[in-house]
Amino acid sequence: MSAQGDRLVAAANRRRIPASELREVVMAIGERKLTVRTLRHTNEDVTSTLFCVMAPHMFRGVSYVAVEERGYIPLDVHLFLPFAAGTLASLSAQRCGETFLGGDFAYDDMRTWLPEHGFA
Repeated sequence: MSAQGDRLVAAANRRRIPASELREVVMAIGERKLTVRTLRHTNEDVTSTLFCVMAPHMFRGVSYVAVEERGYIPLDVHLFLPFAAGTLASLSAQRCGETFLGGDFAYDDMRTWLPEHGFA
């Protein structure tokens, strides 16, 4: 990344982040739409975000928690799949580029902060 790019990423990461934030978003995945609620808690340079699928019914309850440190890789992701007998799985850093439920967005796309270190 260029020096200017480094400055822009650092400036974006310094933006004001509320201590807590609740959101509901609709993600289009082909013909299907997912309604996802997120609850984020930020404490200084660490944020934890809970993502819960609310609709459609067949995916309701699929959720994951992502924990990240401002500007650093990796993203720590713990995925819960209720329809697989309550399976809880931790994703390795290499898998955070995979898409969430077949959509266009990867776990890394849902980050609060952009990576400043360990990223080319």
